[in-house]
Amino acid sequence: MVTEKLKKKIEDQLNDVMENIPAIEGLIAFRPKKGEILAGQTLTELNHNEIIEYAMAIVNGASSLGKAVDKGKIGEIDIDCEEGFAVVINSGDIALTALAGQDARAELGLLRLNLKTALENIAKLLK
Repeated sequence: MVTEKLKKKIEDQLNDVMENIPAIEGLIAFRPKKGEILAGQTLTELNHNEIIEYAMAIVNGASSLGKAVDKGKIGEIDIDCEEGFAVVINSGDIALTALAGQDARAELGLLRLNLKTALENIAKLLK
């Protein structure tokens, strides 16, 4: 469990990404192996626990697939939906899920770069 002080620092990292890419509709940092939400925010009222439950299932399933085919751990998963997409960036211990509408598709490369930087920064905070 993270302290409130640490949670605030993680939220600051998420805020930086959302400010850099205004088309992002939500970001949630979590520990896929523990099922723990570290911090999260969405523009609309969404159930963060439900989102992370499904994201964990996808990360854990994809990780098992990567091992089964001798390709190693999963790093990134893109989920394309009718009205937007989700990107999950995974480091093994920590993952970030970003939610965005179709209008953010042109910024997907920039989104990935920002997510990877935030993930590295959050990992440093948790050490």
